Amino acid sequence: MSLKYNPKFTNKEEIQALYDRLNEEQKASIEGQEIRVNLFPPKTVKEGDDMADADLFDLDGKVHHLADFKGKYMLLDFWSSGCGPCIMAFARNERDFKSKYKDRLTIISLSSDTQTRWKAASAQHEMTWQNLSDLKQTAGLYAVYDVNGIPNYVLISPEGKIVKMCRAMVRQLELKMRRYLDAPKREMS
Repeated sequence: MSLKYNPKFTNKEEIQALYDRLNEEQKASIEGQEIRVNLFPPKTVKEGDDMADADLFDLDGKVHHLADFKGKYMLLDFWSSGCGPCIMAFARNERDFKSKYKDRLTIISLSSDTQTRWKAASAQHEMTWQNLSDLKQTAGLYAVYDVNGIPNYVLISPEGKIVKMCRAMVRQLELKMRRYLDAPKREMS
């Protein structure tokens, strides 16, 4: 991870040599995928880009895609069971945003936990909204959306364009949501 976060890290060649020595099974493991993402960062999306998508699993193992939710705004909520601010935001996201914007917004929580921890945390916190995982922890959509800290939110337009990306606490997120979802529609004359 020092490769990703420390621009002065000087041992990339040694890390790559160690990675190259891994067998295919080790490279395919979550740990191997995370090493690869840090050695060779994927192309990331930015505000204004089309949303990135992937196979996303619900708690029952059913596959979903973000494209399934087009037609409404989507709020991607990147979280982990070990993130206190993420857990604190759940109640507010559910109570305030879901009720206030129910016809215009779908909240989609994306976990970076192992499958076991994700399932346990989901049950513990009684998550009733869209709660998905690509089962790649931080090596999948987390890397593509360049999530470097959580809680992290991405607002996507009904057409699938990234409107806003922010690492914010709930109060800041609420202000950003109002700007986009409460803005009066202006007609061109």
